[in-house]
Amino acid sequence: MASTKKAHETTKRVPSKKLLSTVILVTVVLSTLLIVYYVLLQPHGDEWTAALVDQLAVEESLYRPEFNNACTQLLAASGYSARYYPGKDVTIDFYEELPSKGRKIVLVRAHSAVREGSAYVDLFTSEIYDERKASDEYAYLALNRHISKASFNVPPYTNYFAVGPSFVSSVMKGGFSDCFIVLMGCNSLNQTSMAEALVVKGARVIVGWTGNVTVSDTDTSVLHLLDLLLKEDYTVHRAVEMVNEHDVLGDTKLDYYPKDDKTRSYRVPTRSDAASLPLLNQPMLLFSLPPQLRTPQLNRTARAIDRADTTSRFDLCPQVLWIAVS
Repeated sequence: MASTKKAHETTKRVPSKKLLSTVILVTVVLSTLLIVYYVLLQPHGDEWTAALVDQLAVEESLYRPEFNNACTQLLAASGYSARYYPGKDVTIDFYEELPSKGRKIVLVRAHSAVREGSAYVDLFTSEIYDERKASDEYAYLALNRHISKASFNVPPYTNYFAVGPSFVSSVMKGGFSDCFIVLMGCNSLNQTSMAEALVVKGARVIVGWTGNVTVSDTDTSVLHLLDLLLKEDYTVHRAVEMVNEHDVLGDTKLDYYPKDDKTRSYRVPTRSDAASLPLLNQPMLLFSLPPQLRTPQLNRTARAIDRADTTSRFDLCPQVLWIAVS
């Protein structure tokens, strides 16, 4: 009798193998679901990032801290974490990783030009052109027409490497996820080759210029555009239209790609919980205010952005040439 009772007590104290297996399985399943949710499904703050790629800043005369500050403040007011990439960072390798730099908005403040005798629109890097490098380290890129030799015809007459549409298609890593991209340089939408490549790579909308434009004009107009898109919540089509009506730049117009109904009605997303900035900390408002209503601080910002001497003009026509590789 005693022996039977002892065996019974022992059985009660030891959980069955089936129960243990069930507990382990449920734990594993729940853990996996939590990992999937937090890693793949849960919205991350990193998704609300915007990149300002400032290739122009590699030339000291083209560095504009007023634009950078105004742009950063406008993006922050709309819930974006702005990341600034100075001129020295904008290399061929940098462009290869461009999709990872800004999740939702990328502003490319860089020289651009239509490649000689082609419909290719190329974006300047900050890497000084080197014949040896072109035929050695970058031989594959040069032979396949992914890169080119770019020049800006003002002192100090520096030549740079530039990347073309096929670089985006064949070399650029990863992809964009409905990203809004502004190409701020000359002729960036004179031809649609670069815009097409970026859209195929996952970009949602590309905005750029149909002709030559000065540094001060592109800075002013892009801030005006962002103000209309982010603060006023206009569609891309209407915002571009309003910039062209307000900022008259001769034959050069701001344009967007692709030209379809979905893009025409597209609105750049903002975070509804973003805190608004005080009026005096939003210099972008100067573009919609008449001069007599601008505060002294806004007027100072306007004058700073509008300063542009002959060495900082885009309309001196950057050039992009094919690289001859033997």
